[in-house]
Amino acid sequence: MTDPAMTERGMMGSSGVASPENREAMVSADDLIGANIYSINEGYDESSWNQTRSYGAVEAGWEDIGEIDDILMSRDGRMVGLAVETGGWLDIGDDTVVVSLEDVRIVSENATHSVVTRMSQEQLEAKPELDDSWWTD
Repeated sequence: MTDPAMTERGMMGSSGVASPENREAMVSADDLIGANIYSINEGYDESSWNQTRSYGAVEAGWEDIGEIDDILMSRDGRMVGLAVETGGWLDIGDDTVVVSLEDVRIVSENATHSVVTRMSQEQLEAKPELDDSWWTD
């Protein structure tokens, strides 16, 4: 999702500026933080994934693999990734990892938002854990 077309047209309209005219194309960070993240699991079609910018509903075959813990921004103000909490059980043993925007799509269903990734839970759990030292290195 680091595709400029997505960030400018899909998220903020063709001008790239947030305005009342294109508010329906935007999602509040408050709506995403704490939202569920689903895995599309194996068997997704790469070309279909690349052509799809968002989904209208959570599909039956998707697996709930965690939740969005934070939204990561670059120093120049661009959204660059999501901090995703995954693994564990009842918040015990969870890991927080960074997921690139190219690996996620927003799901908007009846004013409720979630995220789907093409990565499996195992792939997420294999990523380096995001902790306080991540920010200071």
